[in-house]
Amino acid sequence: MSARLTEEERFEAEFETRLETILAQPSSESIVRPFLYEMTVACGVLGRNNDVVWHDAKLKTWIDADRLSGAICERVRSQGVVEHALIDDVENRPLLLTYAPTSIAQAWLSVLPALDVGVLETGAVVVCAVSLGHLSDELHHAARALGLSNLEARVCTALFTCGSTRRAAAHAGVTYNTARKALALAMSKLNISRKTALVRKLAELATASAPSRDDVERIFIDIFGLKGRQASLALLLCEGHTRASAAKALGISYAVAKDHFAQIFEKLSVESAADIPRLVMEAFTAAMLAGSAAPPVFHMRREKTPLRLFQRTDHGLIAASDYGPPAGQPVLIVHSSVSTRHPFRKVVTALQDAGFRPVTIDRPGFGLSDDVASPPDPFEAGADDVALVCAALGFEKIDVLTRGGAFHALALARRYADLIGRVVVINPDLLQEHCSQRKGHIGVVRAAFDRYPGRIEEIAKWVGRQLTPERARTIIRMGIEGSDVDCGSFEDRENMDDYCRSVMAFSTGRINGFVREQRGYATLPDVEGVHCAQNWTILLGEDDPIHDPAEILAFWRKKLPGATVRKIVGANRFISLSHTKEVVAALARGEGRKERVRAPSF
Repeated sequence: MSARLTEEERFEAEFETRLETILAQPSSESIVRPFLYEMTVACGVLGRNNDVVWHDAKLKTWIDADRLSGAICERVRSQGVVEHALIDDVENRPLLLTYAPTSIAQAWLSVLPALDVGVLETGAVVVCAVSLGHLSDELHHAARALGLSNLEARVCTALFTCGSTRRAAAHAGVTYNTARKALALAMSKLNISRKTALVRKLAELATASAPSRDDVERIFIDIFGLKGRQASLALLLCEGHTRASAAKALGISYAVAKDHFAQIFEKLSVESAADIPRLVMEAFTAAMLAGSAAPPVFHMRREKTPLRLFQRTDHGLIAASDYGPPAGQPVLIVHSSVSTRHPFRKVVTALQDAGFRPVTIDRPGFGLSDDVASPPDPFEAGADDVALVCAALGFEKIDVLTRGGAFHALALARRYADLIGRVVVINPDLLQEHCSQRKGHIGVVRAAFDRYPGRIEEIAKWVGRQLTPERARTIIRMGIEGSDVDCGSFEDRENMDDYCRSVMAFSTGRINGFVREQRGYATLPDVEGVHCAQNWTILLGEDDPIHDPAEILAFWRKKLPGATVRKIVGANRFISLSHTKEVVAALARGEGRKERVRAPSF
C-alpha cells in the first residue's frame, strides 16, 4: 500500500480527533492558496557538483542553464534552507527561481507531478520556477468572462504576459495604437483606471486567490529585499495607484518617492509597474512552497465550463456559468453550502436533453463571487445576484433545482417570487433547532458547528489548509459511507471529479460564504416560509446520512404549504446522480411546459 493511501486512511481514522484538536487550538493562519496549472511550473534537480542531473521540458525552454547558481546551491545544501533568486528568462522577462534541499523538496511532490523522484539523492538541490505568463488560455478565458471582446481579451492577456503596452501590442500582433485603445476600453468596462489593477485582477481570477495586503508586503520584503517604505509603495502600485498618489498616500514627497521607485524597479527587475502584480502572485506561490503552510494546489483539470463574470453596483464580481442552449427553459442549479457553482455534468446533460438551459451561480463568498455584507437571513445572501444575472441574460422566469441549497432557494422565492418558476429540492437540510440527531462523519462536523458556532471559521480554515484533490475524495466518501447507492454513483470517475472540483474551491481560502451559511444552520431559530408552494416539489430518499427523513418532512411541510412530496425508492442523498430521470421529470412537470420542456421517458 502506498504512503499516500496510508495517509488518506489515517486522515479518515483521525478525523474526529483532529476536529477536537482544532477546536482546542485555534489558529489565525491564512489559507489563501493559489490554483496552479501544470504549464505554469517548471522544475529541475542539481546534483552534488551543482550540475543539472534532471529537468523537465519547460525549464529548458524558460531559462539558460548557466543562469542557475552554484553558489546558491552550496548555501541551500549546507544550511538546509530555501533561497529565492530573481533572474531574466530567455525572453528577458523577470522569473523567480526557488532552490530547496531534498529534505524540503520532498514535500513538493504533490504539487510538482513532473518531478523525477528517482534523482532526489542526498545532497541534491531542487529548483522550481512558477510563471503565470504561460496561462494564456486561462487568462483569455477570464478576460472574456469579464465581458471583454476577443481583441480586448487578447491584448489584456498579452499585457499580463509582457508587462508593457508596446510589448503587449507586438505579442498580440496588433499596432501600438490598437493595443492602447483596446486596453482603455477594457479598463473602462471594468471600472479600472490603471493597468496594474487590471493585471492584478487577471492574476486573482486565473489562480482563484487573492493574497492579503500583509502577505504582499512580506513578499516584497522577504523575497525581493525591499525596505519597509519601498514595500508599501510597491503595494500601492499593485492596487492601482499612480506613483504620485502612492507617495501622497504614504505622506512623503514625490521627490523622495522617486528614489524609492527607482530601487523598487531595479530590485524587481521590471520596466513597467504592470509587471509587478504578476510577479507578486508568482512570488506568493514560491513562498508557499518554501514555507511550512499548506502548499498551492493544482487545478484538477483546465477550465472547460462556461464562465461569465457580472458586476454588482459596488463593482463586486458574480461568477456564473450558462450551459445553454439559448432556447432552453432557464433552470438555476443552486449549489449546496459545502460546494460551489460547478455542477455534475451528468445532471447538466440530462437537463439539456429535456429542453432546459442550466445556469449556475456562485453565491457571495463562494468560488469566484466576491463577498457581500451578511443580511439578517444568511441564506438570502446572493438573492439579488440571481436577479441581476437573470436580468443580464434576459430571463423573465427561471426554475430552480437544488440539493443542499434549499434555504437559499426559499429565501430567493420570498424575495423574488415573480422570477421563480418551478422548484425542486432534494433532501433539504434542517436548522439545528429543528434537528434531533446528526449522523455519520458529516454529522460529526455539523454537531461541532452546532456546539461551537463561533469556531466554524477555524474549522473551515483547518480543512482548507489540508484540502487536496485526493483528500477531497476521501471526505466525499466519508460523507456517503453506508449508502450503497450513493457510493455506486461516485464510483463513476466523472461524478467524483465534478464534486471534487466543486469542493476544491474552498482550498484557496474563499470560505466566507460557507462560514456564513453554516452559522445560519447552527444559530437561526427558524426561517420564514412561503404562503403557497404549489410550484415546489420535495424529493426525499429512503434514508439520509445526516438527518432523520421524518424530521425533514415535518419541517418543510410547514415552510412549503401545498408542495408536492415524493419519496424516491432506492435513493439516498444524491438522488440527482442515482435517479437523474426522476429529478428531471419532477422539474419538467408543470403548466406551459409542453413546448419547451420534455419529461424524460422511462
